Amino acid sequence: MKILHFIYGLHTGGAETFLENLMTVLPPDDYEFHFALQDSYISNRKIRGLIESRGYNLIHFIPTFTNHPFSQYHCLKDLIQRERFDFVHIHMNAIINPIPMIVCRRAGIRTILHSHNTNSNGGIIGRLLHHANRRIFVGNKLRFVACSALAGQWMFGSRPFTIVDNAVNLEKLSYNAEARDSLRSRYGISSNDIVLGSVGRLTLQKNHKQMIEIFCAFHKKFPKSRLMIVGDGPLRKDLEIQAKNTGLADYIIFCGNQSDPAPFYSAMDCFLMPSLFEGLAFTAIEAQASGLPIVVSTNLSEEVFQTDYIIRESLDASGEQWTEKIGQLLKHFDSDSRSQRSKQMKATRFDLAAQNKAYKALYC
Repeated sequence: MKILHFIYGLHTGGAETFLENLMTVLPPDDYEFHFALQDSYISNRKIRGLIESRGYNLIHFIPTFTNHPFSQYHCLKDLIQRERFDFVHIHMNAIINPIPMIVCRRAGIRTILHSHNTNSNGGIIGRLLHHANRRIFVGNKLRFVACSALAGQWMFGSRPFTIVDNAVNLEKLSYNAEARDSLRSRYGISSNDIVLGSVGRLTLQKNHKQMIEIFCAFHKKFPKSRLMIVGDGPLRKDLEIQAKNTGLADYIIFCGNQSDPAPFYSAMDCFLMPSLFEGLAFTAIEAQASGLPIVVSTNLSEEVFQTDYIIRESLDASGEQWTEKIGQLLKHFDSDSRSQRSKQMKATRFDLAAQNKAYKALYC
């Protein structure tokens, strides 16, 4: 079965983790995955390696929608006609670009529209385009899939959809004391330092600006502390300038994109996620699999709360209030019990082994 995944780029995020899981679960002898990308820079080296291990002709770069919409239409149309795919799987955060749906409808090909978020990074204009395109282009011949209930409601409105959870490899993400010591040594972090951390794209949605403000308040109370920011994105330079202006640049570590975040979770003591919005906060699921205590914004959906060591705080709360919540978690947190905490995820629907059937049912 030949399947084309239409996705803007292959970086770090829930959609990329979902694709990695698909390639792990579905055998290459039965499924040939192709990828139509607008961003030629693939920062996710792990996914690139998985794709290239299956064949070097599976990645197709197409013109960007923002600069060359008509060229993208013709390029995608020619690709689908030439390769004769059985399915096109469209991955989106918002329906700003309707071209893949137009092409698939005219080609008469079976199509999945997959929602990975609950809002648009395009601001007011992006939201207006999303709602307009949802009315015009989201037809009954599409199969609707979402990473969470809220993501499905955002993308499809009142139309019925199927939730297919992003899953985690629990064995790989479980707390690893050796990896913790090794990574802390690499970044010059003492074993006594408290490390707050995050994993994700440096975009407006993830709200790293407020995260740095929260860390400043935390550092006043706990001087032996660090902030570890794993990921990259368009806001990195602005955030580095903000870190420098706080006077705490030496305590804020920008780790860049990492193909394997598991050791970074082990190196942290508390995970922060003050997101403005999320489809499904998948890195919070990964952090729970690593046994980390977590403080998230009240904007995250209920589906992310899978263990007893994740709590909410409002984005309207002060840095001192966030510090109080973090302190409460750390007070009752014993790093020796992290392996036991990781096992709590085994009974949840986010265990990769539990999702095999759902992944295989996608392309029935």
